[in-house]
Amino acid sequence: MTYREAILLGESILQKAKIVDAKNDAWLLLAMACRINHTYYYVHMDEEMSQEQISEYQALLSKRAERIPLQYIVGEQEFMGLKFRVNSNVLIPRQDTETVVEFAIEQAGKMKKCGSVLDMCCGSGAIAVSMAKALPKADVTACDCSEEALEAAK
Repeated sequence: MTYREAILLGESILQKAKIVDAKNDAWLLLAMACRINHTYYYVHMDEEMSQEQISEYQALLSKRAERIPLQYIVGEQEFMGLKFRVNSNVLIPRQDTETVVEFAIEQAGKMKKCGSVLDMCCGSGAIAVSMAKALPKADVTACDCSEEALEAAK
């Protein structure tokens, strides 16, 4: 199977599973399985993939077709311009949460000082890390009752 054929196959599988952005997901999973970027793909799209690459790609497609979130498969999610590790032990940071963090940062700026920030149930740590980056003088604490979540946040 060539890289081009793999993309078409992946898109078809994901469309049948009613994955909304099947084409994009197929590409991201191929890039992950084969450890390639767009440039490599366009130069080598008609070359044969190794059996190992095909097997890994098919395994990733199967997970996504089972409706496992792409972020859990890839293992990361961007939040406030930063990449965070995510897995099934944490919620996936969402763009609407960025709005809340931006508001908190704005309010801290209006007060002209920010002493402490406490992120309860921190999950991936996206809120705490984003606050710490935006407010370097603040004392930011993140906690969670889940050891698995804390491991992801580290």
